[in-house]
Amino acid sequence: MQHLKLVAEDLLSATDCMVFYYPENAEPDIREAENDLQHMNLFVPVMSANFIYKECFSSVHAFNIAEKYNIPILPILLETGLEEAVDEKYGNIQCLLRNDSLMDATAVPYSEKLKNALISILSINMDRQSLKNAFDASIFLSYRKKDRASAQELIKLIHEDKRCRNISIWYDEFLIPGEDFNINIRTELEQSTAFVMAVTPHVTEENNYIQIVEYPMAVSLNKPVIPCEVQETQSALVSRYFPGIDSTLSINNAEDINNAILDAINKTGNHPASRNSERDFLMGIAYLNGICTEKNTGIACNLIKSAAEAGEPDAMRELAIMYQYGNGIERDLSKAISWQKRLIDHLENRQDKPVDEEFDKDLIPDYFYLAELQGLWLQTVDKEDLTAYETYDRIGSIAQPLSRTFNKQSIDTLKIAASAYELKTRLYMSQGWFSQARAFALRYAIGCRERVCELEKTKTARLELSEALLMDGQCTVELQYAPGIRETILRVYDIIPD
Repeated sequence: MQHLKLVAEDLLSATDCMVFYYPENAEPDIREAENDLQHMNLFVPVMSANFIYKECFSSVHAFNIAEKYNIPILPILLETGLEEAVDEKYGNIQCLLRNDSLMDATAVPYSEKLKNALISILSINMDRQSLKNAFDASIFLSYRKKDRASAQELIKLIHEDKRCRNISIWYDEFLIPGEDFNINIRTELEQSTAFVMAVTPHVTEENNYIQIVEYPMAVSLNKPVIPCEVQETQSALVSRYFPGIDSTLSINNAEDINNAILDAINKTGNHPASRNSERDFLMGIAYLNGICTEKNTGIACNLIKSAAEAGEPDAMRELAIMYQYGNGIERDLSKAISWQKRLIDHLENRQDKPVDEEFDKDLIPDYFYLAELQGLWLQTVDKEDLTAYETYDRIGSIAQPLSRTFNKQSIDTLKIAASAYELKTRLYMSQGWFSQARAFALRYAIGCRERVCELEKTKTARLELSEALLMDGQCTVELQYAPGIRETILRVYDIIPD
């Protein structure tokens, strides 16, 4: 349990999220667990040798559920030397070693790797309102907590009809922790286009929240009310507790329910807007992450792919991430690389590309991500593929300043080039190619860092140069080149005398 709490703290420190886990040694009901886990955005198994070699709920059932629903998996290893065992049991899957910087001071720190992974998988670059505005209309779904499974079945039924996929469905699973329950309910109901009620015998139990608050509020706000019978219920009791409801629509007739929803929305004056790639992408993101509507990876993938095929850059970028982590889709590193290359080609050939600038700064993060994907390909799939090194070279070349003037842009370009060559160095070192690291990466990284020191004259710049030199020192240690070791130590002391 202590390890779970520590990793939970790591996750919360890295990004704004909620963390759910079962108590230690808990063996939850498989069906209940499947219902809980299928709505998660990420599964983080905390792995020790016991986790891998001894069967437990998480190592067997939780993994199967995550794979069934294409939930991205980010294993965090507590011990070294487990990577091969993980690959053998679960297939090639990216892992993070907790506190790996203790093993290699030149490695990107665990905290930074974790943050970058979480940002890639969970981060939404647009606010909730932008996602909500992408839908033509919204439904407020009212149901008893006892009937959550039935309510989710109703949601699925509505969205299986393609005519209704541009309608978001809100229900109280989306309530934000820490905020006033009643205020949130009223706000969502006010903003909704229609009120859909999941009718079961439970809604006719006296003095429940639907009877007392939600239904009367919907009527007072003049919202179209669509009662859907998801479990057989006495119609007389429904009419008694919900004045104005004389009949219900059966869940066994999906077309009637969806026609009623569309008719109700049309009567309010809400008509479908024309579809475009940006709207498809935004709705896809909403479905992918369960924001403003339920999580539905099937619909999400179709919408995001459609937007990407239509040339929406954000959709191409998202699709690459989805393929890398298996987020809503089967993991496929080659497809992730393909979509990231396609994105860069699209951006480099766009009509509004800057022509007078030193380089297009907007492309730099996409080149870095492509190199990261290619580096993963090199390490896990094809040991002979050198395209990652070429991409880091490309970053360095487009970031090299055209002039050596004392201006901010020159410093920025030098830092970008240095970062690219340092990452290329780490890639070489991970393969055991220490001579190549020194000859084809570090000398450029150190040169860029030296120039930044000349321009900025700050302690931060000196520290960054020292870190590059220490990587060179580690290479000379591995190569058993004593003069190089001594030279590195003296240079670092000279740069950081304190």
